[in-house]
Amino acid sequence: MNWTAAYLQHLGLPAEAPGFAALERLCTAHLTRNAFENITKLYYFKRYEQTGWFIPPIDVFVEKMQSLDAGGTCFTHNTSFHRLLTALGYDAWLVGFNENHMGIAVDLPEGLHYVDVGVGAPVFSPIPLPAGGERVSCGVGVRIQDGKFQHLAKGNVTLEWEMYPEKKLSFADFADIIEKQNTPGQTFFMKTLRCQLWQPEQGRSISLVNNTLTLRFEDGSDRQEKLASLQEIKQVLAEEFRLPLLPVEEAAEVLARLGIDIFAPPET
Repeated sequence: MNWTAAYLQHLGLPAEAPGFAALERLCTAHLTRNAFENITKLYYFKRYEQTGWFIPPIDVFVEKMQSLDAGGTCFTHNTSFHRLLTALGYDAWLVGFNENHMGIAVDLPEGLHYVDVGVGAPVFSPIPLPAGGERVSCGVGVRIQDGKFQHLAKGNVTLEWEMYPEKKLSFADFADIIEKQNTPGQTFFMKTLRCQLWQPEQGRSISLVNNTLTLRFEDGSDRQEKLASLQEIKQVLAEEFRLPLLPVEEAAEVLARLGIDIFAPPET
């Protein structure tokens, strides 16, 4: 089985002709089956001297989805999803921002649209460009407006980035940013344990930041729980996220070697 077929099999989807509805199905499947997480980012970081890469080649990404329940952060997810889209016949390219992020623009018969499976937001449906729009669920989401990409939480803008969808970028254009994002102790994902997954069938989003588990629900409410041990984190990943193979012990070990205690009280 080639990587495209294996990727689609993991998403639970058949190969379909390019189109808005098919793209929507791909986005939804990706966001609900693949976690936004840095556990495998730290796993790959540990092996960088042997592999020579921080972002896995597409065949490795697909294999690790199956053998490690691997997801990734924006660069891994959107690089891989872009490869899948182009393999399926979509006219798509990578999108840059004034911050350290990567998205995807897709030219459809209905016009240019934005998709993003690596931002921890519910972009289940492509967002038209340049018109923009919102994608919100469980109190969090994103809005594209006037060339700005906004992160939303309970109706408030928490972050705002400039985006440049008209500029067609390739993976090579992100090489310097990706290297900087893997500088120990200098970026959020190199000093934090993070995992997030959308579970619309349960009406919720589930999120782990270090040892804090947060459940967000469709009515906008949320519930938090502190996890006391690595064993509790493993149990939550297995039972709540349904991702029992994620190498969280290795990730916690990498962070510990970098001087990060995931059970330390958050800085105020």
